[in-house]
Amino acid sequence: MAGTRLAAWLFDKWRDRFMTPGHPDGFAAEILTDPKQTHGLGFGFNILECGVCKLFHRHQMDNYTFILCEVDEITSGLAGLSLIRTGTLAQGATHCDFRYQKSP
Repeated sequence: MAGTRLAAWLFDKWRDRFMTPGHPDGFAAEILTDPKQTHGLGFGFNILECGVCKLFHRHQMDNYTFILCEVDEITSGLAGLSLIRTGTLAQGATHCDFRYQKSP
């Protein structure tokens, strides 16, 4: 889908919707479509604000947020992709980076 007109249109719509930070319960994301930044797939994103982290923090459950981050690995595998990540907000990074490669 990446590289098609439909994908470009969807990414533009998502970019408009998710690039507005500051909602107390929401997410803010940066969508990447440059194959050079996305291991050739043409799709990746950075989560700049995480609604899950905000929810867990509000309930003093920060220690458990990383568990949900690990689910990303599982769901990526189910989609036939390998998740390449260098950090998450839950573990103290400035953002959660999601980059994918096709699984062998």
